[in-house]
Formats: sequence, structure tokens, C-alpha cells
Amino acid sequence: MNPTFLGRTQEQKKFTEVLNYLVNLESDSQKYKKPYIFLFYGTGGIGKTTLLQKLKNITTEKYQEKFNTIFLDWEQKRDSFPGLQIGHDYIQPATVLEVIYQSFVEQSWENYFSKYCNTKNFWQEAKAKIKKALESELEDEKVQELRTLGTDGITELLRESKLNSGEEEFGWAHEFVKDRLTREEQNIYQDPETNLADALADGITNLAKKKPLIIFFDTYEIVDRPECDYVLREAIKGSIGPIVWVIAGRANLADSGWRNPEAKNSLLAALEKENQDPDVVAVAIKLLGNFDNALAVPSVVSFLKHRDRFVRRAAARELGKLAKYETDREQVLKQAVDPLIQVMRNNAISNVRETALEALVSIYKKTEFSETKLPETLKVKRALWREKDTKNFPEWIKERLRDEREKLGKNQVKAGNLEGLLRGLGDSSPEVRERSAELLGKLKDITNVQPLVQLLNQPNEDPDVRATVAEALGEIGSSTQDVDVIDALIQALNFDNENDRYVRQAAATALRKLTLTEEAIKALNKAAREDVISNVRNYAIKSLEYIRNNADSTLAQRYLQRINREDLEPLNVDNVNDIINILKNSSDIDEKIKAVQTFSRNNFNTPDSINALIEELDNPDPDICAAAADSLGKIHDSRALKPLLEKLNYKDRIAREAVIKAIGNLQATSEELDEQQAVERLIDIWRNDPISNVRDAVEFALQEIYKNTQPRHPNAYEALKRYPDYDKPDKQSKYDKLTTKEYYKKFFTEYSQNHDNQTLVSNTNII
Repeated sequence: MNPTFLGRTQEQKKFTEVLNYLVNLESDSQKYKKPYIFLFYGTGGIGKTTLLQKLKNITTEKYQEKFNTIFLDWEQKRDSFPGLQIGHDYIQPATVLEVIYQSFVEQSWENYFSKYCNTKNFWQEAKAKIKKALESELEDEKVQELRTLGTDGITELLRESKLNSGEEEFGWAHEFVKDRLTREEQNIYQDPETNLADALADGITNLAKKKPLIIFFDTYEIVDRPECDYVLREAIKGSIGPIVWVIAGRANLADSGWRNPEAKNSLLAALEKENQDPDVVAVAIKLLGNFDNALAVPSVVSFLKHRDRFVRRAAARELGKLAKYETDREQVLKQAVDPLIQVMRNNAISNVRETALEALVSIYKKTEFSETKLPETLKVKRALWREKDTKNFPEWIKERLRDEREKLGKNQVKAGNLEGLLRGLGDSSPEVRERSAELLGKLKDITNVQPLVQLLNQPNEDPDVRATVAEALGEIGSSTQDVDVIDALIQALNFDNENDRYVRQAAATALRKLTLTEEAIKALNKAAREDVISNVRNYAIKSLEYIRNNADSTLAQRYLQRINREDLEPLNVDNVNDIINILKNSSDIDEKIKAVQTFSRNNFNTPDSINALIEELDNPDPDICAAAADSLGKIHDSRALKPLLEKLNYKDRIAREAVIKAIGNLQATSEELDEQQAVERLIDIWRNDPISNVRDAVEFALQEIYKNTQPRHPNAYEALKRYPDYDKPDKQSKYDKLTTKEYYKKFFTEYSQNHDNQTLVSNTNII
């Protein structure tokens, strides 16, 4: 309909046509008819109320006794319902449904709404039961975590879990509710407003069977926020029969999502609690993504720096969601873009970085075609350009970013103008400096390296500019043997000196293209072992492999063998004492590694051999420590459990990874593991170690512990259900070409939680 409602005669004519049709509708077809909706919307003072009164008069005067009618003026109802007096943004959907129901009660039609009354009673009883359980079961730690969310927060948690069946956080919340509520109470408690809307629609349908029904809503803007609009739509859709809804308000019935102010307040309170359990925080943040209120933005942003990686990831994900609403987008841009970019660039956890990237992509999608252009939109574009080659990156975004970059080049930076490019390195715009450096690299002119080196050596320079400079020096490549270039790239690769991972990545790749030096190879090895960012480590390893394959470097070969923990040439020794003597007397690292590997190769499981390996865990050389841990794990002697646990904080990630895998391979009993709290310590590392290889080692170790303990270790089981990244392809080798979710479904089927020594009981529903 016309939003200015000119031509009211036409509206009256259409309304009369509908009424004539309903009056003459045969009774057999009434129950199959969907309702009619007349929607009049526009600014105040254009006559919407007058039009509704006119339509009501047509009904009562021309069609006497033919229709039942309800006329509900929301502004008038506000005077008698406190739930409508709390402010537009805080009116609850259940209040709207209750006001509508009471309007029917005023007409003495309450007998048609028995389902609505029963549903309301079930909901109140269910909330009372849950509240009582939360307040009385004080000794249960899991109940304590749920108590923080409150009854409304638990409702949101269950609703979110239903929408995202792959999520495992707080899966036991379902069991908590299931054990305390009847099946009908569970259904209503998990989705009360939808159930109430359905029950109200049932009553309206019953009433319309008696006589066609017309429902007038005036000043609908009092309750037209998306939360209330959503449940009203559910009631309208569920009302079947000769029914007409006539609604007048200031806004159209826009698409709406789910909102619940009480639940939001409970979740925000949970976030503000000091020393809150990280699992509670992560779930509360995730549920806040259901609310389109910009007030949540600063709270969520603050958790991007939380110690726990699951909390940081949840915060990044929800900031991307909060950008979808126009009213919130400016707040997201101003408060969240810079922190998200820093997380995407430099957070130690790859999952967190990837989620921040996804959030920035979401923000870009919502802002790219917006008329309002804030400075932060340019920051988002530059950040996304760095990840343009990421797998599954939207192609249309790549094309738009590429087009804008080319446009910048044509308008401000001329590729063929060497003097202009060199001048561009000092331009006030970081975009111009970056583009100038990129084009200088493509010229491959060794005379250009010094200005680039000077720019790379400026620590306060824009990191994207410095990363591009490092790439440009790599493009110039082996045509230069300038020691300043190599030294500058080595410094740019050093994690202790350089805090931006894109600069380090670019330096790792560039070094392999230059004339090789021993210092450069050592720097790559250090990055491959010590850098906290997996991308940098991987680039460094690729460069070492390139150097080994193309320059026949024995140094690169030796470093790669140690990184990959490859078995070296076996020693021709089969006596335990002779091997121990080599360990005590040899100063050659490779020979000591071979000696350590000989223990497990020959399956020497004597007290002397175990003690010798345990002693080598203290060796200051991380490769010897790693080799000793490997051998202890392969020998499967649980006497090594405590000494291995003492090395969980070994600084070198290769040694730390080997120690963790060895713990999984020991085949220790649950009693031995629990005595040392081994599983709990491993879980903490899985959550928070910055090195993905180490976290992957924990996952492997917990799988082995779960498989080899009888009964299955419960904490290992819970961790394997909760912490794997189900969004990623499977990294395991046993079940090829499966997603991680599919992998674990097979894993838990093969290794059931309930088992004995003879039979494995299938349990396929745990994921």
C-alpha cells in the first residue's frame, strides 16, 4: 500500500471486498483460509487512526453481527500495562502477546484460549523449577557456571545450541534442563515466545471458527521493535480461518530477528563478573551475537585480549555479527575495526586470526556499498588486501580490492616512472608508499634497494608498507648481494624485534631469493622453531626446503631433519651401556640424537635406559630433549610420566610438542594420570598454547589417553568433544578426506565411551 495513504477510497474499497468475500465464504473452506493483512504505515499525522476508525465503522454498520472485532490501541493499553511503560527498546515479546490475549478476555472470549493459558502456566512453572535448581544445587560446579547465566540466559543458550547443532559448549545444559523439566516444559522453556505465539494463534483460530474475526491494531509503533514484530508475525502466520489483521503504525513490518533484553542483561552481567570461567565467557559472548544493540560492542571488544583463545575467538566472531544492523554498524566500525585488525595480524592463535578475518569480511560486505564512508572502511580494505590469497576468500571482494589498487596505481603511482616511484616512498599517504614499493620491486633494479632498506629499517613505519618493502626486496632477489639487504631482512624476521607477522612472513620468503648466507639460514631456522605465528613458521620452513632443494645446503637439510624429528642413521650398537657412554661422553649433537633414538628402536626398557632417557630431557639442546621424549613415548613406560610433565613448559616448541606426544604414547593408567593431573594440564595447553603444532600434539595425546584408559578417561572425553575445531578439514590420517566433525563421529564410534575388554559399544550421537 501507498505509505502516504492518499486515495483512502481505494483502501476502503479493498477492505470491503475482503469482508464481502469472507461473509459469503462457505463454512467448509473457512478452516483452510490464511488470514488477510492490511498494513497502513507512515509518519504521524497522516490519518492512519482516522482510516482505521472508518474501517471499523464499515464493519459494525454495514456488516452487523457478521464479524467479531477487536480494536486495540497500543497507546491506550500502555496506561494499564506496566510492561508497556518501560521504554520501546525494552518491551518484551511475551508482554505484547499477553496484551493481545487480555483484549480477547475483555470480550469474554477467554474460553477459546485454553492452550495459551496452559502454555503460559507451563513456562512459569518451568522457570520456577530451573531457578530453584540453580539456587539449591550449590555443590555442582557445572550448575554454578549455569547459575551465572540465569534462567533467561540458559534459554538463549539452548536456543543457540538448537540453531548450531555442531557446537559442543555447555552440551550438558541440555541434560540439566532435561532432568528437571517434563518434555512439554522443556519445549516451552527453550522457546517460550514462539510457543506462546503459537498458542495465541490457536485461540484466534478457534474464535474465527465461530464467526469471521477482524483484529485492529492502532499506534503499532509502541511495540514495533523487531523482537515484538517477530512474535506477532508468528501469531499471524499461525491464525488460520476467516481472519483480517488491520495494523497501523509508523514503520513497515521489517524482517526481524530474535532479541531478548532480559537474557542480554544476564549475559552482560556474566561477562562483567570477575574471574569468570572462560567457558561461560565464551558462551555468553557467542549468545550476545543474537542482539543488535551497539551497547554490546565495547564489552565484546574488551574480550579480544582475554587470555583464553576460545573467548577471543567468540569475541571476534560476534563483532562480525553485530555489524549486520545499520544502527549498530558505525559503532562497530569505530570501536571494533582496529582491534580486529590487530587480532587478524598478530594474535598467536590461528583460529582466532581466521575468525577475526571472517569478521572483517562480514564488516566489509555490510559497509562497501553504504553511503556513509568512515576512515575505518579504508582500514578494512587494506587489511583484507593482505589476505587476498586466503582460501575461500570471496572472489568478488578480491576483484573489488584489486580494482581499487589498480586505480590507485593509475591515478597516483605510475609504474614506469622510476623517479616518481622513489619519491612515492616518502609520500604522506601509506597507500602511496606501499604501492610505490611494490612497483619498485617489479622493476628488479638493484640500484633501488637502499631506499627500500631504509624504509624497512624504520620501526614506526606502517607495517603494510614495511611488509611490501620486504616483498619488493625479495622480488629484486639474487641480483643483489648487498649485506645491508640481508641484515635488514634478518632483523625483520626476528620475532624479538619485529611485532608484525606480515613483515616477518615477507622477510622469510624474501631471504630464500637472495644470495645465501649462513646467518640467513640460521635466522630461518630460528623463525621456524620459535615464531608464535604458524604462518611465519610455515613460510620459514618452506624457505629452508627451497634452499635445501635448490642450493644443496647441508645446513638447511640438518635443520629440517631436526624440525621434522626425522630418524637419523642408526648406530651400530646393541648394548645399553655402550649407548649410555655415548650420551655421557659425546659432544656431537647428531651422534647423541642417534644414541637416544637407538633406545626405542631396539625397545630397550630397562631401568638404566629409562633413567638415561629421563636425564636427557634436561639436555639444554632442544633436539636431544625432543628425541629423548620420542623414545620414552615409544617405549610406553609410565615411569616417565612425571619427568615428561615437568617439561611441558620447555621453551622450544619442537621439544614441547615431542614431550606432549610422548605423554599420550605412554599408555599410563587413569590413576597415574589423575595423580599428576596430567589431563587437566594438557587441556590448559590445548586452550592457550600459542603454537598450533603444540595444540595439535595435545589433541593427539588426549586421543591416545582416551583410547588407552579403561574406563575411558572422562576429562579426555569431555575435552575431545568440546575443543576440536569442527569448522576445519580433518588433519588426522586414519580417516581420510573427512571433516573434523565426521572424523570424531567415527572416532567415538570405534572407541566408545562405554566399553569392556571384549566389546566396543557404538555411540554415534555424541557429536
